[in-house]
Amino acid sequence: MRDTDSFSIGGVLGSGISIYFRNFPLFLILILIAYVPYFLYLAWAPLDSVSLPGLLADSGLGLVCGALLQGALTYGVVTSLRGGSDVNLWSIGKRSISVLPRIALLSIVVGILSGLGLLLLIVPGIIILLVLFVAVPASVMEGGGIGKSLKRSAELTKGYRGSLFAIALVIGVPMLVVAGVLGLTIVPALGPLFGTILSTIVLEILFGGILATCTAVAYHDLRILKDGVDTETIAAAFD
Repeated sequence: MRDTDSFSIGGVLGSGISIYFRNFPLFLILILIAYVPYFLYLAWAPLDSVSLPGLLADSGLGLVCGALLQGALTYGVVTSLRGGSDVNLWSIGKRSISVLPRIALLSIVVGILSGLGLLLLIVPGIIILLVLFVAVPASVMEGGGIGKSLKRSAELTKGYRGSLFAIALVIGVPMLVVAGVLGLTIVPALGPLFGTILSTIVLEILFGGILATCTAVAYHDLRILKDGVDTETIAAAFD
């Protein structure tokens, strides 16, 4: 069981990466399942379309799939932090299905709010993303409506958004670099459909899954610090 008396960038990254690779076969399956809707959309949609509706649909579905992955991994992460041995596809699937509609809607709201912030200026968009950094884990673990999850994330992240920004940078900057390389190599070589699908899988395996895992660890650590609870109390939501 992992409890903590401080919130550190290294602690979150170290614990998140360790949990991710310790459960890698299972988490890989969850990544592939979570992004099936996106891959089906790519196969159906006109790939050469750059229309605003097409871009919105592409980014919106990507957000939803990412939230579905985050929701599934949150259960696996908290169970691992608890020291449990029942981290398996069946148990995660049962837990995740019940929260899918809620976290899908939540991801859309977070995406709209962040997008509006980015349209105004880049900084407001980044601030909104940091404020809502743990909204999905909060929804999975504590339930309630969208408004409650947004408010809960704002409460938990207050005072720690600089550290969360650093965590996002450590994972996000290399992700952008690799995405650019894949866009210049894999996509032209394999074509828009298969190149985009393979690129997405590679990016989610190398970075997206790790970020989702670290986000769940960050939620866990912030709960301990802000609420004065322990890992067993947090994980009791699954009992």
